[in-house]
Amino acid sequence: MRADEMVMLPWTFRGPRRVTDALGTRVEMRVVELPGFVMEAGSESELRGGLRKALRSYLESLISAGQTPTLPAGKPVRYWVSPSRWPGQVSPPRAESYTGTPIAPFTLTLLS
Repeated sequence: MRADEMVMLPWTFRGPRRVTDALGTRVEMRVVELPGFVMEAGSESELRGGLRKALRSYLESLISAGQTPTLPAGKPVRYWVSPSRWPGQVSPPRAESYTGTPIAPFTLTLLS
């Protein structure tokens, strides 16, 4: 499976979380299945805007190093939610767009 395909898997995201330390204040997002993945940005909108690209880059780096990422269980997500509809405003795709065993209508899980 290519990194572009892996990005669309139902990853479990933890965050966004505001972090303040000696370096200042920032917002971070983690992926439960990928303990080494942490994305940081100056704001939530910056974070969400670059999350997909950062996740794809991280997966590509693992693959190029010969490592196999731990993949989440479940079917790939077939759409990406824009930051303007995040979170709590997500409309699931129409039920007839699924084939086989149904999964949760929206599998991007945000945990604080």
